[in-house]
Amino acid sequence: DVETRGNSVFMAGGYFGNLYAVYEFLSRQFGYEAYTLDEIALDTNVVNERLLDMRIKEIPDIEYRVSPFGGMLYTDPEGARRLMMNSFDDVWIEMGGLDWHNFLAVVPKETYQADHPEWYSIGGTSPGEQLCLSRDPDGILEVVKAEAFAVLEANPDVNNLTFTQMDGWDWCECPSCAASYEKYGCNSAVYIQFINRLADAIREWVDTNAPGRDVTLAMFAYQPTEEAPVREVDGQWEPIDDSVVLRDNVAVFYAPIRAYYYYSLSSSVNRTYAETLDKWRTLADTTYLWTYSTCFHDYLLPMDTFDAVINNPRFAVEHNAKYMFDQAQFNQQSGATDWNMLKTYLSAKLQWNCQLDPEALIDDFFAQYFREAAEPMRRLFDTYRTYSAYLAENKNFRGEVSSASMLNADIWPLGVVDSFLSIIDEAFAAIEPLSRTDSTLYHTLYNRINLESLSYRYLRYTLHIGAFTSAELTEYGNALYNDCLALGVTRASERVLITDIM
Repeated sequence: DVETRGNSVFMAGGYFGNLYAVYEFLSRQFGYEAYTLDEIALDTNVVNERLLDMRIKEIPDIEYRVSPFGGMLYTDPEGARRLMMNSFDDVWIEMGGLDWHNFLAVVPKETYQADHPEWYSIGGTSPGEQLCLSRDPDGILEVVKAEAFAVLEANPDVNNLTFTQMDGWDWCECPSCAASYEKYGCNSAVYIQFINRLADAIREWVDTNAPGRDVTLAMFAYQPTEEAPVREVDGQWEPIDDSVVLRDNVAVFYAPIRAYYYYSLSSSVNRTYAETLDKWRTLADTTYLWTYSTCFHDYLLPMDTFDAVINNPRFAVEHNAKYMFDQAQFNQQSGATDWNMLKTYLSAKLQWNCQLDPEALIDDFFAQYFREAAEPMRRLFDTYRTYSAYLAENKNFRGEVSSASMLNADIWPLGVVDSFLSIIDEAFAAIEPLSRTDSTLYHTLYNRINLESLSYRYLRYTLHIGAFTSAELTEYGNALYNDCLALGVTRASERVLITDIM
């Protein structure tokens, strides 16, 4: 809320609302706009300014908005808040020292497996790398309850926590877990039944120790637990039985990692995943959404996810999601390739208000972020999007986050790669006069353009070795390597460092 009364301005809100109210006032009164962490517009040298008459009340479309596209937001909570987004620490209490994938952090094998082997999964490709929630749920529950109560007490101002499986496709295949799968047609039923018991214990602890505190426990619908234990009756989804209906203090954290992120989740191409979320909504009052926006096997590979970035916030709002996390190159040191700065800006704006005009936002971003190079860089972006549409129509490009199959010279022929790089050269030429008149701005813009060059230079270096002599290839690779590190692009993929491939 922002309201002027006479010569005074009153700004107020909820936990972060006070801060956001200040940003809203600055935006209306002094043209404040955060585009990235190092590009913030604000009217300066203001001498005489009439105080505007304001009566503003804004509520974000999505309550919790987390999008660490590059390492900057992942490690800078203050910067995230300037974009009116949340850091993980704003939202989550760590269980076992982790926000999620924390089964084995809360119930570590080195502590309990010798005495309780039945607590750990059997079967699959990685035995013991998940918990078994069916053979001795009472014993596991006592350990998890103790951890939950301790972290709730230690973090009185944060109200979300997860107890979520490890990152992988395996699930326990013991006889009792197999029997649950046979009955419900999915792995998630036994997980829900355990989470409900934990949620009941947390509610009892809250009622006793912090009456009125609104604590939400989240469970994953992800990989082996993605499917919901529901059945179709007269064209409607309904729970298979009451034991798989989630308590009202449990959120289902849906992460459709197999969706196609060249398209939004509202696209017919992703109908299966939208339907899966609808199934879960018959079981859960609260939905959290985890989406994806990069190729995790190759961060340097161009992957157009802009339709998803632009339209998935609206999908989240239409499905009553209270939380949205769009995961991309979260563990880069600071920079990120493939237009990730623009993706971050659009995500921040559209998760706050999904009705905003994305084209207007994109125009504004290019004008402010690239300045003198705005025209060629916008042309580069439009060419990138046009070529992505060609790939989608002719080369089966769908935006799969776990596949690097698009790293192919047939998909990225030398002529196409060089056409992108020629526009990069135009952008560098457009800022060249600044090298003599404003060296600080010149170096800032040079680095921003250079960051967007990395993916195309990587394609040329990786796929078109024949275009170089041996000496040229070494020089080109060294320059690419040095620029990656200088710009904070320290990872080639989620698990591989740049230093390991160049």
